[in-house]
Amino acid sequence: MKLHYLLIGIACLGLQASSASETPSMPETQCFDTVKLFATLKDKYKENPIVAGISSDEDKSTMTLWVNSSTSAWTIVATSKEISCIIGTGNDLTAAPESGTAPESATTSSRKSKSV
Repeated sequence: MKLHYLLIGIACLGLQASSASETPSMPETQCFDTVKLFATLKDKYKENPIVAGISSDEDKSTMTLWVNSSTSAWTIVATSKEISCIIGTGNDLTAAPESGTAPESATTSSRKSKSV
């Protein structure tokens, strides 16, 4: 009977290990001085803010979508006072169809970090 429980335990550990290895890892959030980050997005990456909104977090931070209209590269930035953090970046930004479904490119784009 003890061997039965041991085998079940080992099987569960194996399932947990395989599940953990299949979970995609997210890159660390990069935070910078707001003035410096905004200047870099404008000057180096040729991105401009196109949409902004106030977040529901405790600091009431601003979430902004920056886009390079020539390359369709994009950056999402969270700003709270003098600090701004890059939440996500990508390529091939396209408008979602009116039906509310995500465009096919939304599931295939790669994520690259930006240097400031």
